[in-house]
Amino acid sequence: MNVGVKPTFHEGVLTPSFEVHLFDFEGDLYDQELKVELVSYIRPERKFESIGALITQIGEDAETAKKILGYNL
Repeated sequence: MNVGVKPTFHEGVLTPSFEVHLFDFEGDLYDQELKVELVSYIRPERKFESIGALITQIGEDAETAKKILGYNL
């Protein structure tokens, strides 16, 4: 889950958004209520030099999260 202002895409935004990645889920959850539990802090939000660098970091974060959660071990 990312809680932040998406500094790679926006400047001067102060209101954070919440984005949750669900592993191995395909479907539409728009307008649905979900319960999300925060388990561990992985890293601070920062601005990346490129979208490619951000995508790479998100992949690394996902692997870290899976290890923390014991997902697919």
